Amino acid sequence: TGSSESLASVLILGGGAVCQNLYGIFLDNAWNGTILEGARIYSTSNHIYAFNMIPIAFAISIALALMVKETNCKHIDEA
Repeated sequence: TGSSESLASVLILGGGAVCQNLYGIFLDNAWNGTILEGARIYSTSNHIYAFNMIPIAFAISIALALMVKETNCKHIDEA
């Protein structure tokens, strides 16, 4: 239905918006303070540290997906 599609869309796009901010927070936490011509310089290890949120989020999503109860096309009150 339209409601479920809109909810899925909001969650998917909202997740991308949240992940960008989290990536920046993790990147800033790993930053060693290097500045060149007024711009922060991040090393490869800083990006690897920040990117580690992706496998962690994947593991959390798999764990949550395994907790979803299958109704086998029955009404919830019958399952």
